[in-house]
Amino acid sequence: MRIKFDKTAEFYIEKWCHIYKRIECEMNKLTISGTKALFYIFWTLLLIGKGLGMTSSNPAMVAITWVATVFAISKLIATKWKKQELVISGILLILGLLVFIKTRDAAVLLTIMSICAAKDIDLRKLFRYSFWLKFGMFFVRTSLALANVIDRQVLVRYDSGNIHTVRYALGYGQPNATHYTLFVIYVLLFLSYKNLKTWMFILLELYNIFIFSYTNSRAGFLMASLLVLCVWAIKSKVIYKIFKSFGKSLCYSYPFLAVLSFATPYFINTLMKYEGLGTFLSRFKTGTAILTTNILTLFGNGNIKTDYGFVFIGFQYGLVVLLVYILANTALMKKFFRQRYYIEFFIVLIYAIYTIVESYSASILMNTSLILLSILLYQNNKNTYLNGGESQ
Repeated sequence: MRIKFDKTAEFYIEKWCHIYKRIECEMNKLTISGTKALFYIFWTLLLIGKGLGMTSSNPAMVAITWVATVFAISKLIATKWKKQELVISGILLILGLLVFIKTRDAAVLLTIMSICAAKDIDLRKLFRYSFWLKFGMFFVRTSLALANVIDRQVLVRYDSGNIHTVRYALGYGQPNATHYTLFVIYVLLFLSYKNLKTWMFILLELYNIFIFSYTNSRAGFLMASLLVLCVWAIKSKVIYKIFKSFGKSLCYSYPFLAVLSFATPYFINTLMKYEGLGTFLSRFKTGTAILTTNILTLFGNGNIKTDYGFVFIGFQYGLVVLLVYILANTALMKKFFRQRYYIEFFIVLIYAIYTIVESYSASILMNTSLILLSILLYQNNKNTYLNGGESQ
């Protein structure tokens, strides 16, 4: 009996075969020692879990995370540490553990563990490997959803004026998570390949529009578009010179946007007048409710429900984590600006903007580029990435 595939199925199969070959090619390029292999197993398990659309509360994802953690701990134990590195890493891991004990939310602990375990890992090779693996899973999962092989997960958003919008999660539980995943894939692409042609940027934006036609995730679409535009524009000599003249002030975007977020109660009434903001108003409302009814603690409260990113990080994970998140990313932006790594600079900047309207940015499970923070902690990571790479 011969199975017949329609042209759509054949197209998806052909594209997946091409992606699979690229993943296989990138894996063959990796030369990994024993200790580094422990990190790659840990990292791959996390990518596969999220790539299959699992939420953090999914029992299978919980199991994968625990197994992955064993490899991360093994990598930490097997790594050779300088005294200063060991002290700083130890303090950060204790912070993650305190937040986990207080909130029962493992995101911060897992993020810190990932950054510490990434010591001596070649980040450029890691990003390239991560891009092909993450994109491959994203393409397959969304393709299966579009072909109705798996559930498209239909959601309806009710906007102002009795307008409702049908949205599709395409296998990722929530449409915003779907588009956030695409954004992360674009980030990994730009961290992996620095000499993309103009037609590639056009193709990326068309794919962004295509996914948006299903997710209707406005924040995700706008951030992905802004990322594509910024990375393309920095190649222009005119824009490059303009950026160099005022770019330094953007290094303080994280503290500025955090203060703005926490000041929401003082201008919420003004925001409410703009009905055109639609569901963005709900973020301001929930953020204001949390700011006016909860107490900001050192190590978090847990069970905070809001997409208002900076407010979420502060109240869910605590003041200490919020300050570390702001200060670390500010330091990273300053380093990238000084050494003219402007693509990386824009990536960290756009994450700051994205954090206003989404709560995913402080978790390594969603924001894989947080691994860049290892540059601040470990000299080997800094040397291999900054000194071994090309500035823009």
